[in-house]
Amino acid sequence: MGIIAGMRDPEGATTTDIRDRDISRMGDRVGQSFLVIAGLGVIVLCALGADLFWIAHTMFFGFAVSAITGGVAQLIAYRRGLV
Repeated sequence: MGIIAGMRDPEGATTTDIRDRDISRMGDRVGQSFLVIAGLGVIVLCALGADLFWIAHTMFFGFAVSAITGGVAQLIAYRRGLV
């Protein structure tokens, strides 16, 4: 559908409005908050002298949760609207 709309109106298919930018920022903030929590967990693991395996996996898990949570928050905001 997006390809057909882009062929009919090339300029209108790529324009974003204020709502799109606000939803994108909100999703980024939600995702980054989980990344900060994972970063703090990594700092704690380093202070405790944990194996590098656990430190690396904690950071990877933080990146994954950050991306998934931010995307889900954006989908919910598009569906229900910003509060």
